[in-house]
Amino acid sequence: MATTKLTLSVDTEVVSWAREISKEKGISISSFFSKSVRAVKYPEKKKIKLGPLTREAMAIGREVGKKLPPDFDVKEVLTDALMEKYGLKK
Repeated sequence: MATTKLTLSVDTEVVSWAREISKEKGISISSFFSKSVRAVKYPEKKKIKLGPLTREAMAIGREVGKKLPPDFDVKEVLTDALMEKYGLKK
């Protein structure tokens, strides 16, 4: 990857932090800056560990979804159920 020289004006304390962090990570300040900018531009999606009941419910949902007709409208079904529950359906 091609690199370009960049001059920044930064607080002395921030420069000190950058030196400290890059030394701890064993990388140059330039590399640290590049990685930091990339992390902001392309944040990693956090992977959430699902419990066994949630995984089972999701599997059941996938199976049920395969059996639904192609014109099945989830919003319509949910709307009807809520309207009936709250006595708004005629």
